[in-house]
Amino acid sequence: VGGGNSNNRSQVCDTRNIPTGFNYRHEGNTTYVTTNGQCLVLPKNSNACKPKAETNNSGTPIATGIHLFSDVTVKNLKITGFNTPGFDSVAKELSNQTICIIHAPTGFTSHTVVSGICLDITNQLGDLSALPAGVLTPPVITSSETTSVSVKVDDCFHTDTSSITNLVTDEAWLNQNGRFVKVE
Repeated sequence: VGGGNSNNRSQVCDTRNIPTGFNYRHEGNTTYVTTNGQCLVLPKNSNACKPKAETNNSGTPIATGIHLFSDVTVKNLKITGFNTPGFDSVAKELSNQTICIIHAPTGFTSHTVVSGICLDITNQLGDLSALPAGVLTPPVITSSETTSVSVKVDDCFHTDTSSITNLVTDEAWLNQNGRFVKVE
């Protein structure tokens, strides 16, 4: 995974769509992601540490055959700008999820991502005009500390993961009542 790297590049995370302000540091099999206490406005569909596919010399993703199960645990979560009692605890519970990656990069095997980030997620919420007055007072800010631990498994489709992503084909599946349904 490499030595200390405190800029906006990562050796195992695809950071192409991440705005300035994210910092990555590597220690052994752990990547630390932080916004250094700043709250960043994210573009839609951003992920702080989406795994990079391994590629051949021409940059084409290659099949590694590695299936990697990641358990994401939210230690602390605070949301401001969304004024519904109890929403923080519901959001924290929904954020504790699992994902499984097909053709994961070898550098992600037994990898941990620890993050401490603050984000302005107002853009991700879309049109909320149907909400009752007073429920939303933009900006909507989330501050969170999470840990994602990844372990190799035999087959993503034989786990209870919330979602599956294939890094080579860009296909994705969601677990709906124990059955994986392909996202179109």
